[in-house]
Amino acid sequence: VIDIVKRVTKKYTSPPEFICIEKTFSDSELYDFYKKFDIYVQPSMAEGYGLSVLEAMACGLPCIVTGWGGHMNFCNSDNSIIIPFHMSYRKGMAYDESLSKKRIKVAVPEINELAKILRQCHKDMELLNRISSQALQDINHLTWEKAANLLYKKIQEYCD
Repeated sequence: VIDIVKRVTKKYTSPPEFICIEKTFSDSELYDFYKKFDIYVQPSMAEGYGLSVLEAMACGLPCIVTGWGGHMNFCNSDNSIIIPFHMSYRKGMAYDESLSKKRIKVAVPEINELAKILRQCHKDMELLNRISSQALQDINHLTWEKAANLLYKKIQEYCD
């Protein structure tokens, strides 16, 4: 990841600061890390599942996310703030080097809309409290144990 970030940031004159913490967090350390923040913002262009979004929600953080990607399996307009986007084909965005020269379809967050959302959030704590409370209710059933049991059952179906 660090090599990818170094390579990508060389393309820009003033890239944003990137901090990579190379350690495995315990559950309590991860919780403490998330709780240092007031809000979680992830304007991603492509997201397989969005585990960090789910973790932030579980820690009670209101989440602002692009309205496309894997996290939309558990994010909605009641438990998150959804960033509008438009679809585009981009090169050099795949994690896999063999795919980096190919054009892939991504969701490009509308940055001007994100700016409006952030200004709204700064003024409306009631909104943030409402979506974080709803998120905690909505994701309560999403546990590693339930995911493992579901996977086990699916594997058994294929083996039978």
